Amino acid sequence: MHVRKLIAVVAAAAGLLLAGLAVAAPASAASKPGPPPLSLSGSNCTVTSGVCVFPAASRGERYEAFIVTNDNTTNTFTVTAGSLPPGISLLPNGTQGGILIGTPTQDGTFTFTVRVVNPRRQTAQETFAITVNEPPALVLLCSPGDNGATLVNGVCVLPGASAGQPYEAFILTNDGSVDTFSILAGSLPPGLQMPAQYGAAGTIVGGTPTHKGTFTFTVHVVNPEGQTAQQTYSITVG
Repeated sequence: MHVRKLIAVVAAAAGLLLAGLAVAAPASAASKPGPPPLSLSGSNCTVTSGVCVFPAASRGERYEAFIVTNDNTTNTFTVTAGSLPPGISLLPNGTQGGILIGTPTQDGTFTFTVRVVNPRRQTAQETFAITVNEPPALVLLCSPGDNGATLVNGVCVLPGASAGQPYEAFILTNDGSVDTFSILAGSLPPGLQMPAQYGAAGTIVGGTPTHKGTFTFTVHVVNPEGQTAQQTYSITVG
């Protein structure tokens, strides 16, 4: 009789031990949480009706915008619908995401969907839009702050010169590109020249004038976008 009781006690204790192990096992085998879902967004864009709208671009001007993810890995980006503005490309930007970069060549609003895949084969996608605007009208600048000149009755009066002394004056535009300049009418003071191209700031009237007098001339400018402008200038040589 005592033997049977002993066996029962031992069996009960073994059952409790096994039950405890069974309860503890799942805790020790618990898996670590997986990576968060991959997400895709635009830097400095505004979500409107489900579309991430980037800041506007200007035709013919350099443009950059960033597409970012939340995983800090080097991902693969593709455009799956719509189209980028002509002249703009989508390139990987290391672990920072992707970059939209280039010089747009066509006006309009362009909507496109980007899909991203990371090294863990996670995916995400987002729809973006960029509006490309016509550039501002081309203007030849004339003010004391721009080139030391004064606009008088529609004529841009450049700083005066002295015969036999080196002289420089600047012909500037508002577009910051390398434009092409020519003289349509009138003439520069003898001894002065104006290069057709001088740099992104504009061109220069320079040299050593040899004759006294007031000389009036009209400058025509064309920029790489085909925009044109003209302005009449005068220089008085004393």
